[in-house]
Amino acid sequence: MCRALLYLGRPVLLDHLLYQPDSALVRQSFNPRMLHLLNLAGFGLLAWDRESHAPELPWEYRSTALPIFDRNLKSLAGKVKASSLLAHVRGVAYSTEVNISAQNTHPFRFEGSTLALAHNGDL
Repeated sequence: MCRALLYLGRPVLLDHLLYQPDSALVRQSFNPRMLHLLNLAGFGLLAWDRESHAPELPWEYRSTALPIFDRNLKSLAGKVKASSLLAHVRGVAYSTEVNISAQNTHPFRFEGSTLALAHNGDL
C-alpha cells in the first residue's frame, strides 16, 4: 500500500513533516509491521513555497530508493521550507512484473498544468 502526505499551511521545514513526527512518512517507509506486505518502490515529493521564485512551480524530488536511505533528501529537508507539500512513498505488491523507475514515482505533475496527483492503488 502506498503512503501519502499532504500539507497546506505556514511555511515549515520539510524535515518537520517528513522525519520528525512519530507517524512521519519516512518512518512509515521502514516500519517493520508494513514491510512483509509490500515492496517499497520509490519516493517523490512536490513542494511549493510562496516566497520562492515562480511560486506556482513546485520543487520536485524523486528517487527509486527508500527515503530512509536517501542522504540527499535528509539534507534538503533540513534546509527547504514549504507552505504546500505532496509527498508519496510507492508501495507495490511483490511481483516480477512491477516496473520500479523514476517515471513511475509519484506525485505526478504535467507540464503546463497546475494540478498534481498521487494515488493509492491501481488506475
